Parts: sequence; structure tokens; C-alpha cells
Amino acid sequence: MIALYAAALAPQAVRSLTISEPGCMRVAAGHPAVDAQIASGELLYEHAQTLEPLDFLRAFRGGVGSSNETPEELSGELLSGARLLMSERPPWEAYPPLQELRATPFAKLIISGGHSPVFEAICDELAGRLAARRETIAGRGHTIPATGEPYNALLGAFLRAHGP
Repeated sequence: MIALYAAALAPQAVRSLTISEPGCMRVAAGHPAVDAQIASGELLYEHAQTLEPLDFLRAFRGGVGSSNETPEELSGELLSGARLLMSERPPWEAYPPLQELRATPFAKLIISGGHSPVFEAICDELAGRLAARRETIAGRGHTIPATGEPYNALLGAFLRAHGP
């Protein structure tokens, strides 16, 4: 999400843009699975202050299809991150400047994990609106870079094709 906004703010500094399953759900609003996911997320955030960080994190990760294991107890950075997640603006409220991004000259790649109709709809919509290349790498749910070689090979080829 941050990369979408940063690229729109300074397009002259961008050679290419790769996005993996961004949480900008409003981009695909109207798709039944996306609308249901937004409603579930809004319910989770409404009750965030009544939940323990562990319960919130499990619900959030389950909703996005993360393949990261959640330990039985949170501590350190994971506990701090869960607390921040509970209090920050939910990702589905974001609506990146798609028209400005489409007008930029740099190549764009949108990747999904093939695990969720929600993220497939978001990625399809983004790819269409940005005139971006669209790819799917299955195997690790929402945690696409954790596929290792398939992700690295796709990203490497894309960067070589669109960089010096």
C-alpha cells in the first residue's frame, strides 16, 4: 500500500513497481467477496479494544490468509506490531491514486497468491486500472515472498526487463 502512494508522489524516482496483494479493498468494492471481507474487518476493528492482541492478530491473519504461524503467546516486536495493528487505520480504507499511477511511464506488476477470491479480485482490479502485468504465485497464501524461488524468479525477470 505504501509503495502505491510513494510511487504516485514521486514517479520520477520509480523504475518499476511490484505490488503483492495490497489491502486496498475499496478498489474492488462491489465484488461480493470483497464486500463481505470489508464488513468482517470492520466488525473486527469495532471490537478491537475488547480483544487481547493475540486474539486480534489471529483473526486478522486468518482474514487475510497469512501463512505466518501465530505463536501461543505474543512478545517483543510481534506483540508491539499487533497492538499497533489494533489501533491503526484499517487497510481497506485506503484508496490509492490509481489514475495518477496509470499515467506514469514505469512498468507495474501485481502479484496474488491464488488463495483468496478477495485478493484475486483486488489484484485483478488493480492490474486493469493500472495497465499492469498480472501474475499469481500460489503456495504460501498471502505471504507470497515466502514462496522463495518462484517469487524471486518472477521479480528478478521483471526487474531485468524494466531496469538498466
